[in-house]
Amino acid sequence: MIGNLIVLAATAVIGLAQERVNADMHVALAVFSLLVSCFVQVVAVMYVSVSAKAVTQAIHLAKLDTSPVERLRATKRSMVHALGLVVAGVVAVTATGAVYWQSGERLAWHLAASGALFVLHVAAFYREFNLIVEHAALVSQVMASYAEHASRRRAAPPPKV
Repeated sequence: MIGNLIVLAATAVIGLAQERVNADMHVALAVFSLLVSCFVQVVAVMYVSVSAKAVTQAIHLAKLDTSPVERLRATKRSMVHALGLVVAGVVAVTATGAVYWQSGERLAWHLAASGALFVLHVAAFYREFNLIVEHAALVSQVMASYAEHASRRRAAPPPKV
Protein backbone atom coordinates (compact mmCIF):
# COMPACT_ATOMS: atom_id res chain seq x y z
CA MET A 1 0.00 0.00 0.00
CA ILE A 2 2.87 2.36 0.69
CA GLY A 3 4.27 1.53 -2.76
CA ASN A 4 0.92 2.57 -4.19
CA LEU A 5 1.20 5.97 -2.51
CA ILE A 6 4.72 6.37 -3.89
CA VAL A 7 3.55 5.57 -7.42
CA LEU A 8 0.67 8.04 -7.08
CA ALA A 9 3.05 10.75 -5.84
CA ALA A 10 5.47 10.08 -8.72
CA THR A 11 2.58 10.31 -11.18
CA ALA A 12 1.61 13.69 -9.73
CA VAL A 13 5.16 15.04 -9.82
CA ILE A 14 5.66 14.00 -13.44
CA GLY A 15 2.24 15.36 -14.39
CA LEU A 16 3.00 18.75 -12.86
CA ALA A 17 6.27 19.12 -14.80
CA GLN A 18 4.23 20.32 -17.85
CA GLU A 19 6.48 19.07 -20.61
CA ARG A 20 5.21 17.01 -23.52
CA VAL A 21 7.63 14.14 -22.79
CA ASN A 22 6.47 14.17 -19.18
CA ALA A 23 2.83 14.24 -20.31
CA ASP A 24 3.23 10.92 -22.09
CA MET A 25 5.14 9.49 -19.15
CA HIS A 26 2.47 10.88 -16.82
CA VAL A 27 -0.26 9.06 -18.74
CA ALA A 28 1.70 5.80 -18.77
CA LEU A 29 2.46 6.10 -15.06
CA ALA A 30 -1.17 7.04 -14.38
CA VAL A 31 -2.36 3.84 -16.06
CA PHE A 32 0.18 1.89 -14.01
CA SER A 33 -1.01 3.69 -10.85
CA LEU A 34 -4.60 2.80 -11.67
CA LEU A 35 -3.71 -0.87 -12.07
CA VAL A 36 -1.56 -0.97 -8.92
CA SER A 37 -4.23 0.81 -6.91
CA CYS A 38 -6.97 -1.59 -7.96
CA PHE A 39 -4.68 -4.61 -7.51
CA VAL A 40 -3.69 -3.60 -3.97
CA GLN A 41 -7.31 -3.05 -2.99
CA VAL A 42 -8.43 -6.37 -4.43
CA VAL A 43 -5.60 -8.28 -2.73
CA ALA A 44 -6.49 -6.71 0.63
CA VAL A 45 -10.17 -7.59 0.24
CA MET A 46 -9.33 -11.13 -0.92
CA TYR A 47 -7.05 -11.67 2.10
CA VAL A 48 -9.81 -10.63 4.46
CA SER A 49 -12.46 -12.65 2.61
CA VAL A 50 -10.50 -15.88 2.31
CA SER A 51 -9.13 -15.83 5.85
CA ALA A 52 -12.59 -14.99 7.22
CA LYS A 53 -14.02 -17.98 5.37
CA ALA A 54 -11.32 -20.28 6.78
CA VAL A 55 -11.90 -18.98 10.30
CA THR A 56 -15.67 -19.32 9.98
CA GLN A 57 -15.24 -22.94 8.91
CA ALA A 58 -12.88 -23.59 11.82
CA ILE A 59 -15.41 -22.08 14.24
CA HIS A 60 -18.20 -24.28 12.92
CA LEU A 61 -16.11 -27.46 12.74
CA ALA A 62 -14.81 -27.12 16.28
CA LYS A 63 -18.09 -25.71 17.60
CA LEU A 64 -16.27 -22.67 19.00
CA ASP A 65 -17.81 -19.40 20.13
CA THR A 66 -19.43 -17.76 17.07
CA SER A 67 -19.08 -14.16 18.27
CA PRO A 68 -15.95 -13.52 16.12
CA VAL A 69 -17.95 -14.26 12.95
CA GLU A 70 -19.79 -10.94 13.08
CA ARG A 71 -16.54 -9.03 13.64
CA LEU A 72 -15.04 -10.83 10.63
CA ARG A 73 -18.05 -9.84 8.52
CA ALA A 74 -17.81 -6.23 9.70
CA THR A 75 -14.14 -6.12 8.73
CA LYS A 76 -14.96 -7.51 5.31
CA ARG A 77 -17.74 -4.92 4.82
CA SER A 78 -15.39 -2.10 5.80
CA MET A 79 -12.74 -3.34 3.37
CA VAL A 80 -15.26 -3.59 0.54
CA HIS A 81 -16.46 -0.03 1.28
CA ALA A 82 -12.87 1.22 1.16
CA LEU A 83 -12.37 -0.65 -2.13
CA GLY A 84 -15.43 1.05 -3.60
CA LEU A 85 -14.31 4.51 -2.51
CA VAL A 86 -10.80 4.08 -3.86
CA VAL A 87 -12.00 2.66 -7.18
CA ALA A 88 -14.54 5.50 -7.53
CA GLY A 89 -11.73 7.98 -6.90
CA VAL A 90 -9.51 6.27 -9.47
CA VAL A 91 -12.33 6.42 -12.02
CA ALA A 92 -12.87 10.14 -11.32
CA VAL A 93 -9.18 10.95 -11.75
CA THR A 94 -8.98 8.85 -14.90
CA ALA A 95 -12.05 10.51 -16.39
CA THR A 96 -10.90 14.06 -15.62
CA GLY A 97 -7.41 13.21 -16.86
CA ALA A 98 -8.79 11.84 -20.11
CA VAL A 99 -10.85 15.00 -20.65
CA TYR A 100 -7.83 17.19 -20.02
CA TRP A 101 -5.54 15.03 -22.18
CA GLN A 102 -7.93 15.12 -25.15
CA SER A 103 -9.15 18.71 -24.95
CA GLY A 104 -6.64 20.58 -22.84
CA GLU A 105 -9.51 21.92 -20.74
CA ARG A 106 -10.63 21.47 -17.17
CA LEU A 107 -7.17 21.02 -15.65
CA ALA A 108 -8.49 22.32 -12.33
CA TRP A 109 -10.95 19.41 -12.17
CA HIS A 110 -8.18 16.90 -12.77
CA LEU A 111 -5.91 18.50 -10.18
CA ALA A 112 -8.71 18.59 -7.61
CA ALA A 113 -9.65 14.95 -8.31
CA SER A 114 -6.00 13.91 -8.12
CA GLY A 115 -5.47 15.66 -4.80
CA ALA A 116 -8.66 14.16 -3.41
CA LEU A 117 -7.59 10.72 -4.60
CA PHE A 118 -4.24 10.99 -2.86
CA VAL A 119 -5.93 12.04 0.40
CA LEU A 120 -8.44 9.21 -0.05
CA HIS A 121 -5.60 6.71 -0.55
CA VAL A 122 -3.84 7.90 2.59
CA ALA A 123 -7.08 7.61 4.60
CA ALA A 124 -7.82 4.19 3.08
CA PHE A 125 -4.29 3.02 3.84
CA TYR A 126 -4.64 4.05 7.48
CA ARG A 127 -8.10 2.50 7.83
CA GLU A 128 -7.26 -0.72 5.97
CA PHE A 129 -3.98 -1.18 7.82
CA ASN A 130 -5.81 -1.00 11.16
CA LEU A 131 -8.54 -3.34 9.90
CA ILE A 132 -6.00 -5.89 8.67
CA VAL A 133 -4.07 -5.80 11.96
CA GLU A 134 -7.30 -6.29 13.92
CA HIS A 135 -8.40 -9.02 11.51
CA ALA A 136 -5.06 -10.85 11.76
CA ALA A 137 -5.23 -10.81 15.57
CA LEU A 138 -8.74 -12.24 15.47
CA VAL A 139 -7.70 -14.92 12.97
CA SER A 140 -4.74 -15.89 15.17
CA GLN A 141 -6.94 -16.08 18.25
CA VAL A 142 -9.59 -18.27 16.63
CA MET A 143 -7.06 -20.52 14.90
CA ALA A 144 -5.22 -21.03 18.22
CA SER A 145 -8.51 -22.12 19.79
CA TYR A 146 -9.12 -24.41 16.83
CA ALA A 147 -5.63 -25.94 17.14
CA GLU A 148 -6.22 -26.52 20.85
CA HIS A 149 -9.55 -28.20 20.08
CA ALA A 150 -7.92 -30.37 17.41
CA SER A 151 -5.10 -31.47 19.75
CA ARG A 152 -7.62 -32.40 22.48
CA ARG A 153 -9.61 -34.34 19.93
CA ARG A 154 -6.51 -36.25 18.76
CA ALA A 155 -5.52 -37.01 22.36
CA ALA A 156 -8.96 -38.36 23.29
CA PRO A 157 -9.42 -42.13 23.06
CA PRO A 158 -11.43 -43.28 20.08
CA PRO A 159 -15.11 -43.90 20.78
CA LYS A 160 -16.14 -47.50 21.48
CA VAL A 161 -18.26 -49.09 18.85
